[in-house]
Amino acid sequence: MDDTPRMRLGTKSCAECRRRKVRCNFKGDQIVCEGCLIHNVPCRAQQPQARPKKRGGVYSRRDQSDSTDPDTLQSRLSQLEAMVQRLQTTPYSSDECLTIEGESTGTWDDEGDAPFDTAPISGLWKDAMIFEPAQIVSSPTSTPPTARHRRHSLQSLLPSSRALDIILETSEKFWPVWPSCMFGLGHPKCLIAGQTIHNRETLLEALRSKLPVLEAKALLWIMLCISHFPPARDKELSFSKPRRALMEQYLKQVVDLLSSLEHESEDINRLECYCVLWKIYFDSGKPRRAWQVLRRAITIAVQLSFHNSKSYSDIRKRIIWQSLWQNERQISGMLGLPTSVSNSHPGCRLEDLVCDDPIQAIHQRLSILCGSIIDRDQNHTKAAYATTVQLDQDLEEIRGLLPQNFWDSPSLEQPFAAIYAQQSTKLKYFTIQKHIHMPYMLKATTESKYEYSFNRAMEAARGIIDSLKDSQDIICEVMDFFVFSSAIVLMIGMLSRPGASAQIIDDDWRLFEATSAYLHRTAAVLDCSVARQGAETLDVLMAACKGNYDGQEEFVVAIPYFGKVRIDRGEVARAAASVAASATTDQSPSVSTWSCPSSTSNEISQDQTLIEFSSNEFGPPVSMDTAFENEFGMDWFNFDETAMSFDWTQEFNCDMFTGAYHTRDET
Repeated sequence: MDDTPRMRLGTKSCAECRRRKVRCNFKGDQIVCEGCLIHNVPCRAQQPQARPKKRGGVYSRRDQSDSTDPDTLQSRLSQLEAMVQRLQTTPYSSDECLTIEGESTGTWDDEGDAPFDTAPISGLWKDAMIFEPAQIVSSPTSTPPTARHRRHSLQSLLPSSRALDIILETSEKFWPVWPSCMFGLGHPKCLIAGQTIHNRETLLEALRSKLPVLEAKALLWIMLCISHFPPARDKELSFSKPRRALMEQYLKQVVDLLSSLEHESEDINRLECYCVLWKIYFDSGKPRRAWQVLRRAITIAVQLSFHNSKSYSDIRKRIIWQSLWQNERQISGMLGLPTSVSNSHPGCRLEDLVCDDPIQAIHQRLSILCGSIIDRDQNHTKAAYATTVQLDQDLEEIRGLLPQNFWDSPSLEQPFAAIYAQQSTKLKYFTIQKHIHMPYMLKATTESKYEYSFNRAMEAARGIIDSLKDSQDIICEVMDFFVFSSAIVLMIGMLSRPGASAQIIDDDWRLFEATSAYLHRTAAVLDCSVARQGAETLDVLMAACKGNYDGQEEFVVAIPYFGKVRIDRGEVARAAASVAASATTDQSPSVSTWSCPSSTSNEISQDQTLIEFSSNEFGPPVSMDTAFENEFGMDWFNFDETAMSFDWTQEFNCDMFTGAYHTRDET
């Protein structure tokens, strides 16, 4: 055994194990540690070899490499024997070595000899060599194996030409309302409506370009088209795997492609990739991830001076900039998060709008107003109610810029793009109106001075449902959530205003039932988590209000980015009602209980049901990185309640609905 110490004094690892920060273990008299043996690398001491002595100003050849020393030769021989023994006991398979991530076996090509450099036998020769081989720098035209493997994997996942034609033809009507990175810009590489062959070849050419940014852009567009393809027709496409798994594979490829550009200069093509990526996240029920993509894209756009007035003459740059900052504002308001650019930022001011389209002018004004709402919410402890009144007046001024017939239902004879523009503008308007007044609508359940905000929030909820309840052509889980959450607002309003006129309650109840029916239809046609869980939640609430809820004694559901709903019946409800009846008048206004005036604690029936709503007046109810990691895709009925905290809770008895809606059902 070699008398040379294996390691530096005071350490317990060889050089390789120290580099990898793992324990260095030697078995018996082995001179190669287990870690180096497994990874087929030389096991060397940490301390450097002694510097060769000079003889007359010249290095001695024998001192440079004492290869004839018996101990050195014995050491190298033992090391080689250990490695050969390891190779003999390792079950290498040729199929396993050539297969990439479970895909079909690849073929050899002439794009370099990197596979030989990493072969085990090559490692043996390198370890046995006394002199290090010269490092040969590969030519710039050689393709790294990872890029070659990535393209091979991507090609195996793409739909067939026939399937791609079907996907493009089916989604074509949506292109005018999608991000304009592949359609509507007028240059030769754009898609053209009605030209299926040209569109298919344009996408395939981008995928074959070997340019990561173009590959990513084409793949993202295909993903967006597939996400809006009717699931009932998936059999026509003959996908190699289920749609959800396929989309996850596509997304992984896109992330890899964009990551490969991390150290390259930013350009407009990468920005257009982000414009499509955020929409894919948004439509699939992941608004937080969409917000993160938008924030990164806005940073790049500012670096490229897209916000500068000199860029407004370029329609491509102007469309990208407006899409990024306006959508980021909308999602920031929804999530209760700050916006990345202020209202005074160049490119976000009213005077920065250079388009004559009145709808674009409305969206510019609404986005600026949304920024003011975000400022109020982020500083709500210092904001007076007068700020909310001023925001409402600004919103009314915007409404006055639209013709009266704009608020009517669109004609089905109109093109899809025109219908979408009208309905999406109405949706944005009513969503902003709800954001303005929702915090004070919750306060209004105990403080009558906020009655105006209560009525305005209820009006906004009705407008959102009217705008979306017939829009099943648009596949977007966030829009389904807007409808669902508006129905929850209606329910809170109906329960907290028992003295409202029968006509108002009846109209709101019909909208509530229409929302439930809409979500049921959507869940039956699409694989939509929001529609399925939202419909189930509304069904339970309707049953509780009608007095025929026969589910579990305590039903709890978490609503992402909204709050929590709990339904109690039996002993739980009676105990809660008894506590509410004996509560003192100095009860905290943020946690209160309303019950039917004619009811007392002694008159509570066995079937009485109590509904409790919990939320936050300003901002999201929980940490989005914990309870809502999967966002809308989470299980609403199975969650960690300890991660949730609220500053507003309200409990209601449902006696007021029981008799009225039993009578209505009979009629």
